[in-house]
Amino acid sequence: MLEFKNVSVRLTPERLSPAFSLAMDGGEVACLSGGAGTGKSLVLMAILGLVPLASGYITIDGELVTPGSSAYFRRLIAYVPQRMPSVRMKVGQLFGELIGLSVHAGDDLDLVALRKRWSALGLPADLDERWTTDVDAPLLRTAMLAAVPLLHKPIVLVDDPAPQVVAHGALQELAASGVEVLFATRQDGLPCHKIVKL
Repeated sequence: MLEFKNVSVRLTPERLSPAFSLAMDGGEVACLSGGAGTGKSLVLMAILGLVPLASGYITIDGELVTPGSSAYFRRLIAYVPQRMPSVRMKVGQLFGELIGLSVHAGDDLDLVALRKRWSALGLPADLDERWTTDVDAPLLRTAMLAAVPLLHKPIVLVDDPAPQVVAHGALQELAASGVEVLFATRQDGLPCHKIVKL
């Protein structure tokens, strides 16, 4: 279970995000909603242990997320970032690099299964053969979101899911399988069980 207690992050040296508390269970989709610069992405980074909290604490299954414990907890989390790397490589190579990270040690990504998932979501099945610089960011994020169920992680963090219709189906599918899903967005409209306005 992912839990936040009076959590806020530092937006500027003088300004903090609004503090919030939230408890999530498996099978739930929660949303961090707010305009640009409200701290949504920073909260996701704090869960990953990459940004310090200004106040409060985060726990996973009752254990405190700290700089020392965050490497362990990242093994339990799949993360779809808002911004993709701006390097020129094949999409398949990018996915291979991401799966090769130490947090995914032992994970394998079945390209055939991934292409089937992409086709089922209406994405190009040959996306892995395209250059990252030729694929727009929302399509690349959606392709990454489609790969998440193949990683079998109990917690999924998604920064700015797009497009809405495809993302909604993918997020609901993850929740139906018992995964805890937390996404950050500027737009309202994606259904969720719990919402936090920042």
